[in-house]
Amino acid sequence: MKSKKPHVQFGVTSMGEKGQVVIPADIREELSFKKGEKLMVIAKNGSVTLMPASRFEEMTRRLSAFKDLFTETN
Repeated sequence: MKSKKPHVQFGVTSMGEKGQVVIPADIREELSFKKGEKLMVIAKNGSVTLMPASRFEEMTRRLSAFKDLFTETN
């Protein structure tokens, strides 16, 4: 089975007076980000990560289901 290498894109942006940051168009298109979409902002070790809130919620549900399964089997 072939391992899929992660696709990485880079872009440069700047922060406006109100703290707003524009995600470059090619990255928004690649990730299918839409106007008004809710994004989770995660800060760790001096870096910021953005992810769609829906993806974060899905990950949380899966982890919760795994926890429940683990608890039931012990």
